[in-house]
Amino acid sequence: MRIPYQKRILQNKKSIAGFRGLDRRVGMGANSFYNMTNMSGKEPNCISTRNKRGKLDLNATKINSFISTDVKIDGVIRENVFITLGGDRLKAYYYENNILKTKILMSTADFTSNENCMIASGGYLYFFPDNKYVNLMNLGDKGNLGAKVDLPYGANDEFFFETEFISTDEKGIDQVNDSGYVKIVCKKYKNDTSQKGEYVSNFNYTYEFNEDDFIEIHGTVFDGLYKIAYIPETDDYLVVKGYLDSDFSQNDSLVTISRNIPEMDYVTAAGNRLWGCRYGINEKGQPVNEIYACRLGDAKNWYSFEGISTDSYSVSVGVDGVFTGAITYEGDPFFFKEDSVLRIYGSRPSDFKVITNNIRGIENGSSKSLVIVDDTLYYKTYNGIVAYNGGMPYNIDEALGSEIYRNAAAGCRCGNYYVSMENECGEYELFVYDTSEKEWYREDNMKVTEFCRSGNELYMLVDSDDGSKIYSVGGEGEVDNEKTIFWSLESPDIDYYLAGKKATTKLEIKLKLSEGSYFNAEISYDGDRNWHKIAAENGPLRCISVVLRPRRCDSFRLRFSGHGEVSFVSMTRYTTESGDKPGGR
Repeated sequence: MRIPYQKRILQNKKSIAGFRGLDRRVGMGANSFYNMTNMSGKEPNCISTRNKRGKLDLNATKINSFISTDVKIDGVIRENVFITLGGDRLKAYYYENNILKTKILMSTADFTSNENCMIASGGYLYFFPDNKYVNLMNLGDKGNLGAKVDLPYGANDEFFFETEFISTDEKGIDQVNDSGYVKIVCKKYKNDTSQKGEYVSNFNYTYEFNEDDFIEIHGTVFDGLYKIAYIPETDDYLVVKGYLDSDFSQNDSLVTISRNIPEMDYVTAAGNRLWGCRYGINEKGQPVNEIYACRLGDAKNWYSFEGISTDSYSVSVGVDGVFTGAITYEGDPFFFKEDSVLRIYGSRPSDFKVITNNIRGIENGSSKSLVIVDDTLYYKTYNGIVAYNGGMPYNIDEALGSEIYRNAAAGCRCGNYYVSMENECGEYELFVYDTSEKEWYREDNMKVTEFCRSGNELYMLVDSDDGSKIYSVGGEGEVDNEKTIFWSLESPDIDYYLAGKKATTKLEIKLKLSEGSYFNAEISYDGDRNWHKIAAENGPLRCISVVLRPRRCDSFRLRFSGHGEVSFVSMTRYTTESGDKPGGR
């Protein structure tokens, strides 16, 4: 009599002692997660809740931009001072004896743009596109980078004005023909029935200009670009370098004298110069595709061309398309378009050289994604986030899956790249990329308009219905912003593609719970999105093992959630499968 053969049941045990981060690709292992909220890799080989965020209580209704730099306030240089631009003031926030204090730097009533970019360089803070500045070491020194004066002409109700152009000596005192200097003076006379009457005084108009400025004169036969040689203390005339065919005066048309600043899309600071770029129509109504640099150490002069090492600089570029960002990297200014990167080499205008690389540049709308982390440049392109170190950019965001993101803003802290991006549904997501471990983590749906690093802390500017808020990643701030953190983790589908029957009989998860925390475990089977609760645990502080027993299925997915601090240490999976008949049959 033949007795039926009983197949041997084999039991396998597989442990995961190191968890990875977010990975939405198909077929990834059980040690990574398909989705998560408020998790991080701050503990080695574990996945844990992120740090609690702090909040700066600045009592600001609207902040358009912010920056951190050193400022001299009340005779003391304060380090890492927060400067915010918004509302009707430019304000500085700093700590004195652990008390947050405020200093108004300047009124913003004259600012015309809500999208001003602030650039700190050489002890000055610059604002573009409004072309303003403030001296951070002398707060009384502030104003406009550019200057423009329309000289009055002809008669008004009381006076008659006439502008004279005279060849003189360098100081404008004695009239000298072909001296190489021209005195420009607007004289004010009494109005004698719309005619020039008795001389009254000179019209004071030069207070916005400085000696050595390059100015443009428009509206005369002497039109052109000239360098100011001398301005008297009375501010009632100026002397420029130039030649006249003959002296002349003008009282029947407008004369304009201006120190112009080019209209620029993006600005960066490098080599004691400000650098900018422009694609489109410039301030004169001309189409341009150019890169500019100001005079060495002088952000008020962008059209200084004397053939010397301190000159300004401008160059037209041959790559079409709008500029999408700018940054200083490895000491050189970089300018980006969506499909190219332009780098400026050299130390003086005579040897400046533009090197164009036809590689992926910054996606339009993601200029704030440019961040340098540990000597590597990271930014958002039209097909993902890349790392760049001078060669070819390479993608680092494969783990984020096929979702298409845009409008990225980023910052960095402790080797982590923080980026807030808009997904295809119009919602924002905040991700963190650990550059040393090459792992991604998702925090939440916070829409961050701008990041700012101050010391070892990273701050996030967030707009809300009740005004602008500034949060700190590491927890610094005036307000205890988060009492607890709600978190979640979702595993990828755990499938069985091996031949024969195979089933998970038990999952053992080891985790650490903090005081007052809560842990919940759910499971779904065979692609069904209905979740079934299979375990729950509460604090106090302890290290526990949670045992999960899924039913037999082709695939399952796990979801963990809760609040408070939690760390997942390891997971052990027990499976069984049918063995082969002895003898190979």
